[in-house]
Amino acid sequence: SDGLNRFYAAAEQAGELRPAFALPPNVFDDVQLGKNAFMCRELSQDFHGQLVELTARYDAETKTRLGELAARYELALQQHELEVSRALESRAEVVESMERQRELFGYQLEQADSRHQAMINSLSWRITSPLRRALDFLSRAGRKNASAPSSDPLPVRAMGEQPPLSPATRAWLARIDAAAQERQA
Repeated sequence: SDGLNRFYAAAEQAGELRPAFALPPNVFDDVQLGKNAFMCRELSQDFHGQLVELTARYDAETKTRLGELAARYELALQQHELEVSRALESRAEVVESMERQRELFGYQLEQADSRHQAMINSLSWRITSPLRRALDFLSRAGRKNASAPSSDPLPVRAMGEQPPLSPATRAWLARIDAAAQERQA
């Protein structure tokens, strides 16, 4: 045995052949093959030629497939980049619209605040202030009597602080203010 193959020889020749099989054959041995060696070499060359041809064909197919995949991924990447740019443009438009709305709401808030200040500083507001305080006091006292007794005293207001108004009262005052503005115009 040479570690890979087993060789059999007649018992009378085993002693003579044993040293030849101490190590397996290698490229430096002058091994001469039998009569079928030429066929083996020819088959080996044919197999090598087929292997080279198959390898070349496989490489060409692989390059073609890789090219197709690269083109497909490049197209997908371009589509995603286009979608991202559209999303960014849309976002920019939304941000711009929100900024315009914020400016408009700020302007409307300033206008409402100036109208509110004008109403509070108006002569009719100052004249009706005691009436509003009396109505507020009576309204709170009526609610207090109608509900369960409470130990909370009526809230004390600072001088000049206005009580909250009902929606109906606000609408009435807005009509008065609109009528006064029409007369001024």
